[in-house]
Amino acid sequence: AEGNPKSEQGATASERKKSSEEGGKCRILVVDDHDANLLMTQSMLHKTGRFQTEVAHDGVEAVKMASSGSYDLVLMDCNMPNMDGWCATEAIRGGDGPCKNVPVVALTANAMAGDMEYCLSRGMDDYIAKPITRVKLLEVVDRNLNVNKRASTS
Repeated sequence: AEGNPKSEQGATASERKKSSEEGGKCRILVVDDHDANLLMTQSMLHKTGRFQTEVAHDGVEAVKMASSGSYDLVLMDCNMPNMDGWCATEAIRGGDGPCKNVPVVALTANAMAGDMEYCLSRGMDDYIAKPITRVKLLEVVDRNLNVNKRASTS
């Protein structure tokens, strides 16, 4: 069911990769410790019909999923228990998993001067301040997916 944040986690990594290679939907890992934020973000993405999502509830889970799964983009909350989004991004970048070079977009309530620069300095590729609007989310997702496609074809 689309309202269940874990609804698409049943597919194996090879099935997900095959779907993506066959022109399937772009695969996005959404990381947030609040179920309401996960549901809202997934809903905005699913309504386009262009994206498949999986969720992680903290940085530890995100690093594990990114090291074994194939994603086109990671949307990463910054302030989470167990491991924050900045440390999770550094761990993903420092590993040798399939998501090492996948764009990571910060989703954060931090909207003060310098917050975007801090996220970028920690290895994130882009930044969205909460509350997130559908227009802003899709703009940033499309921008980062297009950058990723250009880099993989050159």
